[in-house]
Amino acid sequence: MKNYFLCEKNALRKAVSLVLTVALLLGLAGCGDNSGNNGGAGDGGSEASVARVGDIYIAGGDLDVYAELLIISQGYDFDEVTDTNERRQIKESVLDYMVQIEIMRSRYAAADALPEGFEDELQSFMTELKGNEEIMSGFTQKGIGDDTLRYYLESQYYQAALANEATEEDTLPTQEEVEKFYYEHQLEFVSPDERRVSHILVGTAELLDSDRALITEIRDKIASGEATFEDMAAQYGSDGTKDTGGDLGYAQPGAYVEPFDSVAFSLGLEELSDVIETQYGFHILKVTDIQTAHQQTLDEATDVIRQEIQRQLIDDKLAELVAAADVEYLSAEYPAPENRLAVGDDGLGDLLDPELEIVDAP
Repeated sequence: MKNYFLCEKNALRKAVSLVLTVALLLGLAGCGDNSGNNGGAGDGGSEASVARVGDIYIAGGDLDVYAELLIISQGYDFDEVTDTNERRQIKESVLDYMVQIEIMRSRYAAADALPEGFEDELQSFMTELKGNEEIMSGFTQKGIGDDTLRYYLESQYYQAALANEATEEDTLPTQEEVEKFYYEHQLEFVSPDERRVSHILVGTAELLDSDRALITEIRDKIASGEATFEDMAAQYGSDGTKDTGGDLGYAQPGAYVEPFDSVAFSLGLEELSDVIETQYGFHILKVTDIQTAHQQTLDEATDVIRQEIQRQLIDDKLAELVAAADVEYLSAEYPAPENRLAVGDDGLGDLLDPELEIVDAP
């Protein structure tokens, strides 16, 4: 999937990507009464319920809201997904995660998972978001209100509680387990070609002649040694990377939009590109580091292996909780996972199978 590195120009997409991605995958589920009405996060209305977890009912309207938000968090618009099967699969995936968070909530809500300072943290979190009118306008249009934000923040602590239970000290991977995993999966520990890229973005999608002239002048100054790339990025860059000298970090081929991607992976080290244009404006870029593909050693791979083993422990624990839970899928349109028809690859991978990332609570 493309890494649309300039999506931050859209404040709503940036907010959802940075703030709500995990919430969409793991929660923000509507908490309703047994009439099927939405009584919690979101504002999906009183449509028929699509799933039940114990006494909690998830409304179809909430499912619609979270499917829209999941797509936005990935840098897309749900209107761009026109295939009926793809839309259904996306909603099935979102519904599964909404069910999972309700299962975690029922297990950990009464176990002091929320810290004493939770209310203060919640208010700080909400105040920061409400300081941006564009973000809040987008949230309002999507049905994201105060209750939704509360459920999001609560979900972070429920995730941490699950992780803590699944990875308690006596279940942490031993060195022998790490070594066994490494030698059984060596082909998975080949580091791909990566490049660290910096860029200067000038202008907008309008691609004005005045902006083209400006970035050409900037490039000439850098090429002649009159100015540094970093100084020009700080002075003229029009995206968030201006504060870091234009640094976009490391990326693999295919990470960026074209023609940015092709240029980035054809430049030599510290070579300055010509002016290029994308749908975001005019760019010049340079490569500040090149990492060629190589087989990682056991030492290099150890941290990743420990994380993977711990992730599997967490996945296993979650699967155990789901299997033991009183869950009922109520809609023929979105049946239980075991009753779903297999559909071929729809090309949306990350959208339909988002990772369940368990992190320490903030």
